[in-house]
Amino acid sequence: MILAPAHAMACLVAIAPLSSGFHVPGPALRQQTGGSRSIGRAAGSSPVMMTAGNNDGTDPSGPVTRAGALQRAAAGLIGAGVALPALVAVAPLEAQARKAGVNRPDLLPKEQTNVIDLVSMLTKGQVKRINKQLEDLEKATGYRLRLLCQKYPETPGLAVKDYWKVDDKTIVMVVDSGDDDRKSGAVNILNFNVGDGLRLGLPPQFWQRLQNKYGNRFFVRDNGVDGAIISAVDSITLCLRSETGFCVDPPDLKKVANDQAVLESIGRR
Repeated sequence: MILAPAHAMACLVAIAPLSSGFHVPGPALRQQTGGSRSIGRAAGSSPVMMTAGNNDGTDPSGPVTRAGALQRAAAGLIGAGVALPALVAVAPLEAQARKAGVNRPDLLPKEQTNVIDLVSMLTKGQVKRINKQLEDLEKATGYRLRLLCQKYPETPGLAVKDYWKVDDKTIVMVVDSGDDDRKSGAVNILNFNVGDGLRLGLPPQFWQRLQNKYGNRFFVRDNGVDGAIISAVDSITLCLRSETGFCVDPPDLKKVANDQAVLESIGRR
């Protein structure tokens, strides 16, 4: 479970084909209980999340320290309080003493929707396009993709679990704009919780590389938070809808667009 730390803006994406998994809150993967990508079991028979984070955030490809990864995971999880099924964060005791998680179903719309933007990270047109994109993804593959944009403490928190019926084949993408932290280059804005159901199709390396490609502060500076969100969502969608349903590297979106343009041009002849 992950969510934005206090005073940070976050965008959360959940993907599921109609429960447990690894957690990637930073640009490089590391399991909190060790370096393996296999998931251990904690109290309550819940899998331990895999976590990571920048050592200082200044270089998205830099080395990761174990302490930094744990502190970052704890801040996001306990500070914001979204809990998904069968996902448990191992955090230092001092982090566990932070303010309890939030459960605000009143912030959720009464109707079901794929995109909830509480802080206007996206334009209305972008929300409409992504919502349609997620509907088409579900029809074509059976996977459900959900997007929540928020600013702590105004977050539905735990309530999203029931609202979207998050299960063991769920991917949660948190986009944390963290303006104050980003000025010092402290964070990668893209974070993921990935269910075991997608472990083979989209392995940990894919999420690490997706973070490094679109979540680093240089990409965000040049393309905006909305550009990072759209690029990440497009990459995930393309991989899930591919013939193999397998990706280790995020697709080259520019090349894909060019190839599609060529095919459309040929089709019009």
